[in-house]
Amino acid sequence: MKNGYIFLGAPGSGKGTQAKKLLDASGIPSVSTGDLIRSEIKRETPLGLECKPYLTSGKLVPDTIIVRMFKHWVETHAVSTFISDGFPRTIDQAKVFDDLIAKELGYAVTIVFFEVGLETLKKRILGRLMCPKCGNIQNKFFNQPIIIGQCDRCASAFETRIDDTEEIIQTRYDGYLESTMPILEHYKSQVITIDAEQSPDEIFAAIRKQLAI
Repeated sequence: MKNGYIFLGAPGSGKGTQAKKLLDASGIPSVSTGDLIRSEIKRETPLGLECKPYLTSGKLVPDTIIVRMFKHWVETHAVSTFISDGFPRTIDQAKVFDDLIAKELGYAVTIVFFEVGLETLKKRILGRLMCPKCGNIQNKFFNQPIIIGQCDRCASAFETRIDDTEEIIQTRYDGYLESTMPILEHYKSQVITIDAEQSPDEIFAAIRKQLAI
């Protein structure tokens, strides 16, 4: 059976961290539309220039752009199981996702919902440190690097996201509640809820138990 796991939760709920842990442990690939967008912006492609104003203001990138990027990724990665981090995040996107993934490509869809409060999200996002070389993610509040500003794994200098500000966090959270939460109702019985207030290791254990992977 082919499985498509949708990681659904507010920005900073831990979706990306857990997708990376599952890749390391089980070899399950993941696609993050946020990473795809940031890559386009960094390379200053026409698509990146189109996306940048939305990302820096905290607004959602239009569905037409997201769908184009995601469809290309699926078509070029012929895998039996994958994790989708950040797509679909609106009802319109969910309908496109169902047509593309479930009906056309034959994947069984499961929603993994990361439930977490706003105050926890702010600390996770504002403290987030990302290594551009090895992909390691640490946090200045919860998982401080041994040497300030330097990755514990490869000693490269950390980077922060241009959209990691308190104002943008609030804007993104409000947009998330309005546009994304209705997806839980759309999928109903296909939803698995994870307590994302826990530590990363506890969240990881809960996901593996629930999905039996």
